[in-house]
Formats: sequence, structure tokens, C-alpha cells
Amino acid sequence: SRESIELFEVDLQEKDIRLNWRGCVLAAHDTIMNDVVGLSNGDLIFTRMFRSEPSVAERALSILGFDTGDVWRWGKTNGLRILSGTDASEPNGLEIAPNEKYIYVNMYFESEVWKINIDTDQVIAKAKVAYPDNSAWAQDGTLWIASHSGPIWEQAKCLQTQSQPCGAPFQIISLDPETMETKLIYSHKGPPMGAATVAVAQSDRVYIGSFVGDRMVSVPISEFITQ
Repeated sequence: SRESIELFEVDLQEKDIRLNWRGCVLAAHDTIMNDVVGLSNGDLIFTRMFRSEPSVAERALSILGFDTGDVWRWGKTNGLRILSGTDASEPNGLEIAPNEKYIYVNMYFESEVWKINIDTDQVIAKAKVAYPDNSAWAQDGTLWIASHSGPIWEQAKCLQTQSQPCGAPFQIISLDPETMETKLIYSHKGPPMGAATVAVAQSDRVYIGSFVGDRMVSVPISEFITQ
């Protein structure tokens, strides 16, 4: 019934893991959100993927490159505001630099990752990545981005059967946050799962999620080209 960012605390003290609700931030009424990051001062930055529940026509316009959303910031003092100059076609996942000076925003139908200074709202660099979905920091300090490498109709076909895994091709792209240079480190198509949305390294394995189907997968990190 609403678009909001909900804050939960994970309670590991009990025998069973619990989530304790700690609060929320309501988005503007004309907002369909996608991803969010938090700052140490309590501020939040999130992507608005669409300005309303997207119709077939609006999705077609986004494929053609028309702006559908932007990036927002919320703080206790100033409330909600748009980061100027961030209008794009389907802003998707984002991550924040460890020093909290920059965010890296995946502009899906722009096929670009934007590096934005969050103090000035300035877009200071862009990197080409095909249909970038979500990102996660890797152990070596690079940013791993899930990229949908096939034609867009393959992704759309996946949505027709939400309960079944989709084998649409994907790549994991490593992005140097300083130089914005990219490198392909992993690719896959077909069973047991395609259409990846994010890849997170943990110990000696990489865990990969999807926007469709009934599973996630893990892959030995040795299969990733990280050097």
C-alpha cells in the first residue's frame, strides 16, 4: 500500500533469528523505488526507478532511453530531495564508497554506471556496462556489477513465469572505483539459473541472486577472473 524504506535490526541473541522493526522513511507519492544505501550520519540515498507504477507504454519508452526516474536523498533535517542531474532511464542498483563521498548508480537502460559526488550532486564519471542491475563490493575493493548481457527480450520473457528459473545470459563485471575501468570476470547462460541480479563474495564462494525463479546459486570464487 506504500513505497517505503523499512529499517530492521537483526537479533542473533535468541535461538531463532529475529527481525526487530526500528522505523521507516516514506517515499514521495510518485515513486517506485529500487535500491537504497545508508550513510553513517543516518541519511539515506535511494533510486527512484519509476515515477508511477509502469505501464506497458512507459516500459517501452524506458527501453527507448526516455527518463523514468532519478536518485533521491533523505535526511532527518532536510527530508526528501532529488539529486540534481540524475534523471535517467530506470535507475537501478547503487552502492556507496567506503569514504561515503561517492555513490555508484546503475542506470539500467542507459547501460551505464554513474559515479556521483554526494556532496555536490555532480556526476563525475560514467562507465559502460550492459544493462547493469545491482552491485556489491568485492574483497579486493572493486565493485562487482551484475550485467544482463543478452537481448532485452530474453529478460522480458523471464517475467512470464515468475516461479520458474530463467536461463537468460548474464555477466559479472568488475569496476575499478577510481579509474572506472571495467573487466569481465564471470559469465553464464542457462541452467541452473540465469538472469542474475547481484553477486556477493563470501569466503571462497560467490552467491548469486536472480529477479525470477525459485533459487539462488553459489559458485567457487576460483571460477571468477579476479586478477
